[in-house]
Amino acid sequence: MKITKSTWPIKVGAVAGLCLLFGIVYVLKPAFWGELWDVCLSGDMHRIAAYINSFGALASCWRAVKSSDAGFSA
Repeated sequence: MKITKSTWPIKVGAVAGLCLLFGIVYVLKPAFWGELWDVCLSGDMHRIAAYINSFGALASCWRAVKSSDAGFSA
């Protein structure tokens, strides 16, 4: 795919925005990425559900919506 003059600032801005977001998460809670990695690799759905529930009620609602596709009920 050829990058034209009109699209490169958008792509650079998107990459910079993602890097900034990841950096902010790291500064606010340095252990977040390690925790997320461990939970994702565990494969234990109850542990994953408990981790998502630890973020509060709104995250629990999001989990319920997303997990309904996979057939997992909390």
